[in-house]
Amino acid sequence: MSLNKWMHPRNPYKTPPNFKEMAVKYADFRKVVTQDISGKIHLDFNNPTALRALTTTLFLKDFQLTVFLPPSSLVPTLPSRLNYLLWVEDLLSLLPDKPKDIFGLDVGAGASAVYPLLAARHLGWRMVATESDDGNYNAARENVTRNGLDDKIDIINVEKTDIFKQVLTENRHYEFSMCNPPFYKPDTVLEGEVTGTANEMQTEGGEVEFVNRMVEESKQFKEKVNIFTVLLGHKSSVSQVKRILATAQVTNFVTTQFCQGKTMRWGVAWTFQPGLALDQIPGTKAKKEKTKPFSFTVDKSEHIPAAEQNAQRTFLKIRSWLEEIEVSVITRKESKYLCSARLTARERSWQKQRRKRRENKKTNGKDAIGAYTVANHNKIEHSVGKFSEVDGDSETSTDQLQDVLMSEILSSDAGCQSVQNDSLPPSPGSAKSVAAPVLECDLFVRWAGPVVRVDLCFVG
Repeated sequence: MSLNKWMHPRNPYKTPPNFKEMAVKYADFRKVVTQDISGKIHLDFNNPTALRALTTTLFLKDFQLTVFLPPSSLVPTLPSRLNYLLWVEDLLSLLPDKPKDIFGLDVGAGASAVYPLLAARHLGWRMVATESDDGNYNAARENVTRNGLDDKIDIINVEKTDIFKQVLTENRHYEFSMCNPPFYKPDTVLEGEVTGTANEMQTEGGEVEFVNRMVEESKQFKEKVNIFTVLLGHKSSVSQVKRILATAQVTNFVTTQFCQGKTMRWGVAWTFQPGLALDQIPGTKAKKEKTKPFSFTVDKSEHIPAAEQNAQRTFLKIRSWLEEIEVSVITRKESKYLCSARLTARERSWQKQRRKRRENKKTNGKDAIGAYTVANHNKIEHSVGKFSEVDGDSETSTDQLQDVLMSEILSSDAGCQSVQNDSLPPSPGSAKSVAAPVLECDLFVRWAGPVVRVDLCFVG
């Protein structure tokens, strides 16, 4: 499902670029696209060469920037970079005495120097950027000079272990700092064809440890920067970084989501300035208040016999999905009117299910999950929680329902005490595992007249 509807409202790429017009006007882009018999232009997003041509063409078309990307360097996606910059612009609007000339600091410019270039050309800011890799430093300097922005952008070569210490010792004040750190630990095996050097993709301890060091250094220079920000590549890192900030004696901090295409990233900002309430800027994908755990209804369908529209039929289908991804389902009660079960998982086996289904479909010529379709049978109505984020016009297939159940619900950290689980007796003969489960919750499926209601309650 495309996340573009949650893209920053001022992001020009909320309206996707016209590939046909780009192919006609730009020869380099024309070389990497194909055209079908209907005249539609296609781009292979798994091809690094095609992605590099797309990015350099968008730089030129939309920002009049001529950017060279070395073959081994990371290829930046402009929609996501703009989401980050525009969020920073929103945060700067909170400054009580916002200066006319904005000075920003980018930690880790990369070969493209994408953030300084976009900040200077699109937003009119002055930028200082650091870079520890010699090859990337030289490429970034050349990209700045090539576009005549030496008066607005300074690129500084620093030590690899340095974050703020070398650059913030200068007699200069910054309105903000930003950073897109490497996401992975050095021993992480990256899947697929990777575009980017090891320095750009991996860092000792992973992104959480990097941000931990950044927060510690920010304490030393809290008078030099009004707002510190960082971008995270993993959702699991957000809660860890929030815990770090909670103990760092910052004045205020806030998190947000950056949505683009099929990719989501997360932003974190903090400040030591008194009275600066960063949490006044809501995320473009701000969550609604949840009055319950996960709950949805399966409406009555004219295409299914009335005798089969009951709690048991829905429960059996959900149980089969869960067992296929190795989630333990211990049935407590099973009847036409009420079914209940205890769900337990020792590992997050539900993650990356969509990728696994795509791979199985390529190799086996069929969907590994099955061909059961709910599009013409059951209309899923969800009153609260993340399920409401499913676009009503998107595919209402078994894949969609499974993605929501597995990814959004089972990976949730939320707990719920609204349903007392003590009434459910333990399963006879069940053995305790030494390792604590990553998921333990109760599933309730109830027949309520014309509809079937499904509830999940996490065990506290």
